[in-house]
Amino acid sequence: MRSFALLVGLFIVTVSFTGSLGQPALITTDAPNGLTDGGAPEGYGPDANYTFPFDPYFDDYRDYQEIYEEMERIAANHPEISQLYDLTENTDYGQTWKSKSIWGMKISDGVGEETPYYDDPEEDTVLIVGNHHANEWMSIQVPLYYMYFLTEFYGADPTDNDYDGKVNEDPLNGIDDDGDGEQGGRTNEAGQAMFDGLDNDGDGIVDEGIDEDPIEGRITYLVDNREIWVVPMLNPDGYQYDRDTWTGGYGWRKNMRDNDQSDNFEEERDGVDINRNYPLEWSHNTQHSVVTEGGVEWTLDDDNPGSVTYHGPQDDYDDDGDCPPIYCIDGVPRNEFVDPDGVDEDAQDVDHTDNDGDGLIDEDIDGGFSEPETQAIEELIWRLDSYQGYEAGTWPTWEECLEGATGCSEKHDGKHNVITSISYHSSGELFIWPWGFKDEEAPDEELLIDLVDELMNLTGYTEWTYYRVSGDITDWLYANQGVMAYTIELNRQEQGGQHAEAQYIKATSRLQLLSNMDLTQSADQTRIAKQGSYHSLAEARFPVLEHELPHKQFYAKDDYEIIVNVKNKDNLVKDSLSMYYQVEGDQWIEVPMKEINELEATRESGTFKAVIPEVEESNIIKYYIKGRDIRGADVYSRFGPSSPYIFWVDDVVGFGEGWKDTLAIAFMMVIMYGAVWGGLYYFVGVAAEADRRKLNPEDAHLWDD
Repeated sequence: MRSFALLVGLFIVTVSFTGSLGQPALITTDAPNGLTDGGAPEGYGPDANYTFPFDPYFDDYRDYQEIYEEMERIAANHPEISQLYDLTENTDYGQTWKSKSIWGMKISDGVGEETPYYDDPEEDTVLIVGNHHANEWMSIQVPLYYMYFLTEFYGADPTDNDYDGKVNEDPLNGIDDDGDGEQGGRTNEAGQAMFDGLDNDGDGIVDEGIDEDPIEGRITYLVDNREIWVVPMLNPDGYQYDRDTWTGGYGWRKNMRDNDQSDNFEEERDGVDINRNYPLEWSHNTQHSVVTEGGVEWTLDDDNPGSVTYHGPQDDYDDDGDCPPIYCIDGVPRNEFVDPDGVDEDAQDVDHTDNDGDGLIDEDIDGGFSEPETQAIEELIWRLDSYQGYEAGTWPTWEECLEGATGCSEKHDGKHNVITSISYHSSGELFIWPWGFKDEEAPDEELLIDLVDELMNLTGYTEWTYYRVSGDITDWLYANQGVMAYTIELNRQEQGGQHAEAQYIKATSRLQLLSNMDLTQSADQTRIAKQGSYHSLAEARFPVLEHELPHKQFYAKDDYEIIVNVKNKDNLVKDSLSMYYQVEGDQWIEVPMKEINELEATRESGTFKAVIPEVEESNIIKYYIKGRDIRGADVYSRFGPSSPYIFWVDDVVGFGEGWKDTLAIAFMMVIMYGAVWGGLYYFVGVAAEADRRKLNPEDAHLWDD
């Protein structure tokens, strides 16, 4: 038994000198709040009320002032990536009817050093808007939650957000990947729990344990490579009024316009539905029902100021300046009872028809943009579009652009900087895309569906099929600006409808991170697909880099082969594929990747290889792979330098080759064991001789020389 113990001890000593038995445990950073022992603070974890550090803010709804102050705090805490804007300071009306500002935040890298409203031409822009309708409280929370999510996790190391000792094991995909979430509701084909918006286990918490450990590198990648504009509360007057007066039921929907100018707000005759106040096809559906081949379809667009869907007043202004003086003074008709030539003669329509034959298109609207809220969106889009014409703090005016001023982008020319957008509403759990004003498919119908088809599957939301709307933001952004625009209706009636119960805030907001992140991430491919007149992302055939970290031990003095398979490689710029690696603490080094097995490769796919050269001692090595699409987009493995692959190189005494290291270790063990056992044998012999001398002193002369 003693000999066996001695052998085990010698083996351990041997291994300690020749290298470790295996790869070390997963390297993680400290968990939030400085915890390093895997323990979650009270209230956090898969079975608790909170998932992320900012979740407590979303325990309940907040009023206008609280939300504004929170946006200020976010901008102050993250000045390098966030900038707060008052979107009403440049509009015709200025602030809202109740003297409030509409606040928007830009989130992107380097915004703290940018000129106001700068829009980086190298980064695609995404717009997210909430609260067109005052009573739809949840529509504020989802954009606000996204602002928190982007700013709080930007630049963070991979973190154990759910305190289970693992990192990035339950990313944003609507699925409970690690199996620690709420069971009993919706599941995928593998039986994993999915978001369903219900409290299936009856603990008062909705969808806990799902999408709780996101990939921080993905957030960093999006902020570094996109321009993200978030306007969480577009209707502050109406929202605050509904907050102050709601005691149940439908509540207040519109803004607070004093329609009859009585200086006395009256619900039965005041307010405008600002999501009917965009000029494209304004007032198209005001008859309340439309007879079609499929029967009668209801419309929600009204010219009655007392209606909840009142679209605002007629424009009645000569926007393009061609009304004769006999009829107009400074663009305003002399007589309200006469319909003069040159006023409201070229309304915005989806066909972009030059109705008055003056060579201009859609320049003399018949209605829309009458409200400070919609003007705020108009002005934001305008400034983002015309930034290249910005000089010395002055943007070109509409009139100057009509006359050909430098840097102005024509409406409906497909070259606008905003690529995708989401307008949040409630309720119904629906995705909506153009057209809203008529029962016809938009020209980009297949691409529009392609972008959200998987999102509908993951969220459980469906497609809109109910009634027609005209003058809404989604149709206007799509038809006039070329934006792939969506409306998302949140929650369901049994969850509280427009005034969804507060217990659903965190779950709904976390679920819609799927929509926000996905449409933000796909903006570059969306731009290429639309500009290239592809019908779907699949038709555009973007290159895809398929690579996984090899599950093997790496040793010092080894070369490390990195293999990647490229799908749709015919759309990859030739010789653009490179691997970038970094030995911890050093600079990134580029290594071109070469195609292998060329005889087996096809235009559709190919296998490429690069080698990370040996290092001399134990270290952490990071790497990622990057290529270039022939149409202008960068292609990364995962999320590039924001989320590189990481492996550990083990320091080992040897030659850097497996069979040589094995022989070396065996030889060292033979030497060590020989020396140890030889020494033991010698000392045992000496001890035995001494014992015999003591026991038989008369024979001592036999052992003397």
